[in-house]
Amino acid sequence: MKINEKINAKNNSCILRNEAIIYRYYFWSEKIGLKKQKVKELISREFYITQCTVQEILYDNKKLINEVNEKRPSLRFLSRKYPFSIWNKNMILDQL
Repeated sequence: MKINEKINAKNNSCILRNEAIIYRYYFWSEKIGLKKQKVKELISREFYITQCTVQEILYDNKKLINEVNEKRPSLRFLSRKYPFSIWNKNMILDQL
């Protein structure tokens, strides 16, 4: 694999990770109703990144955040898009 291919693969992985973070942010803040600071803390633990990195990702993806908020995806949509995450409100609330 060439250097450019490695960089592109890493960039694609970061883009996909960041998109998943945005949807998770939507879930925690809009569907569950948690405060922003708590949401950043939870995302930090879920994705093994610092809260500072979470904040940077959110800042850099304001447009996507707005799009997701406008679409208001259902829990069914979220669970199909990201089946590796728990999207059931009752299961989540038991863990908090």
